[in-house]
Amino acid sequence: MPMTATNALPLASLAHIVLGYSFRTRLQPRENGSCAVAQLADLEGATLNTASLLRIEPDNPPPRHAYLREGDVLLRTRGQPKAVLVASPPKIYTVVAAPLLILRPRTFATQKSFGSLPPTTPGLYPPYLQWFLNHPQTVASLSAMHTVRIPAEGAMAIDVISGRDLAIEEDGTCELS
Repeated sequence: MPMTATNALPLASLAHIVLGYSFRTRLQPRENGSCAVAQLADLEGATLNTASLLRIEPDNPPPRHAYLREGDVLLRTRGQPKAVLVASPPKIYTVVAAPLLILRPRTFATQKSFGSLPPTTPGLYPPYLQWFLNHPQTVASLSAMHTVRIPAEGAMAIDVISGRDLAIEEDGTCELS
């Protein structure tokens, strides 16, 4: 489905775009730390390796928006752009570290509700956002920037499609039908 002015919306109108938390000092691992940190090195392909998360005890708690939530999509801002969906966050509070971006859908559409949303509802199904960002055409476009920059005004547009145009597999992955 080609992007046109009638079926594309700025990404910022569909998702909050948040830069990961910038720690002021070197992270000191703590075996029983109260929170974990998701860093670039923890992203393996399109997955978050929760077993490799560093545990820390922060001196000052990071702001609430920097913690992982269900449905967040993480995006690398360095190297090969690849989006990682956080279907269910780790059981421990996990802070996303800069330079990762957190894309948090403004209206969270679930797998069950996505197909029934009216076409004018700006709901965003997180696996679709991940699929869109990992699509070869989007990856090529983001790679051409050398560093991923998605301004707050959301200059990047995302295709808006209805649930009827998207095949959702049992594992939650998406394909255009």
